[in-house]
Amino acid sequence: RTWKTEKQKLLRTLVPGEEIEELEVLRHRFDGLNSELEGNKQRVDNANVLADDLRESEIIDPGIINETQAQLNTDWNELNTLIEDKKKQIDSAYRYNQFLTDVDETCNWIQEKQTLIESTDSLGNDLDGVMQLQRRLGSLE
Repeated sequence: RTWKTEKQKLLRTLVPGEEIEELEVLRHRFDGLNSELEGNKQRVDNANVLADDLRESEIIDPGIINETQAQLNTDWNELNTLIEDKKKQIDSAYRYNQFLTDVDETCNWIQEKQTLIESTDSLGNDLDGVMQLQRRLGSLE
């Protein structure tokens, strides 16, 4: 139970931030926690097998075994649910921040191209002006 409580506290502290770099660090920490959880899945599986064996041996009260096993599986499932929820939250925050970055870069690109186009207004209609216009607008492609 102490391990579960410790991991639940850790998960509650993993709050997505505003910056993409913070989210990448958070994802890394979360991946480490997720790996640790996967490593402990075998322990839960072993405990369930042992509970089944103990029930069959009829040496220990099956009610105690059932209660303990049920609590273990409830705790494990709650922890897994918390991890899945936090993963979704972190992934959503990361995608949102990536979206904001992409939008910002695209808006900057549009502004640059608008400035370039607007700068052609002062070019003349003579051959020199048309050639300058072609060079400037050639960079839009």
